[in-house]
Amino acid sequence: MSNAPHRLNKVFVHEGGISTPFIARWPAQLRAGSFSRETGYLPDLMATCLDLAGATFPKNFAGRATLPPEGV
Repeated sequence: MSNAPHRLNKVFVHEGGISTPFIARWPAQLRAGSFSRETGYLPDLMATCLDLAGATFPKNFAGRATLPPEGV
């Protein structure tokens, strides 16, 4: 599926870069049909989800130390 049906973005998944479509649905916070030209950074997505959930990333999992998540 790659980025279909969005034009002027990545064509192949191996291209990398930040020009990747992102679709979010959050009725309590996002107006239906709204559009933003803000740039996003994929590692920020996890950090944002942790913040929204009021959760913290564990320093250890299954007895092993974890690397801290990237992003803000």
